[in-house]
Amino acid sequence: MVNIALGGTLWTDIHDQYGPTQKHDFYPGYARDYIGHVVSLVPGSRLEAIVGAGELEVNSFHHQAIEVVAPGLTAMAFSPDGLVEAVMLEGHPFGLGVQWHPECLPQYPRHRALFKAFVQATGG
Repeated sequence: MVNIALGGTLWTDIHDQYGPTQKHDFYPGYARDYIGHVVSLVPGSRLEAIVGAGELEVNSFHHQAIEVVAPGLTAMAFSPDGLVEAVMLEGHPFGLGVQWHPECLPQYPRHRALFKAFVQATGG
């Protein structure tokens, strides 16, 4: 939604528009904490600074994805098939958007780190 509001575009149906790809819509029929795939974090990105370097295992419930990243956003993570999985809002003290649902993955310290960083950014 943030990407669209800032002038970016979406693949409205990954399977039909993006072409042969990995599965991204592990819902319904899967637990919300089911790890669907990994994302590769952009080195030096705000997201990497929060959750640590390397790949991050994520859940995945979506059939839409960013096609063209909006001006003012920067991609910070990609799925193995090349889809944008996380963005940051340039010039904002926190401004992160992720395609997965870290709120369903509290058992993983790297996902909890997102919420800790958000609380810190609010002065809490």
